[in-house]
Amino acid sequence: MGTDIRHINCENCQAEILIVYSFCNNCGNRVDTEKEIIQHYFHRGFPYDVILDFLSKHGISISLRTLKRRLQKYGLRKRNSDVDEETVRNLVRSEMANAGEQSGYRTIWHALRLIHNIHPPRTLVAEILHELDPEASNARRSRKLKRRKYLSPGPNYCWHVD
Repeated sequence: MGTDIRHINCENCQAEILIVYSFCNNCGNRVDTEKEIIQHYFHRGFPYDVILDFLSKHGISISLRTLKRRLQKYGLRKRNSDVDEETVRNLVRSEMANAGEQSGYRTIWHALRLIHNIHPPRTLVAEILHELDPEASNARRSRKLKRRKYLSPGPNYCWHVD
């Protein structure tokens, strides 16, 4: 796992810039590299003490209390109760279409956090997932293996490890 962020995007014009610069070479807009780094590691789901270790690798030395204040300032919260349920429902639908019916609520919940940068409660994701596809939810709960049918042209052509 790499801890080095090489490029970030300018908030003003979206140009890719190196992290060693504190302004955009394209438009001259000041870039808050500390904010970008904290947001990057926060949305990846790292605990606060690990984020502090990563920040020290970037040459940023702050305390845990300062990190919590910065997270509050940037509007980043682990428990986000004001997430729009319809937005979560649409994103769960899209993740189900991508991942299939085998993905459980934890997998979908992690995808929402890591890919879409929203932090809904796990219970909300579980309820929506059960509401959208109750049969798959019950099959996962009973841990029944869904057998597949294969058409094989000969012996040892297709193997499957269950």
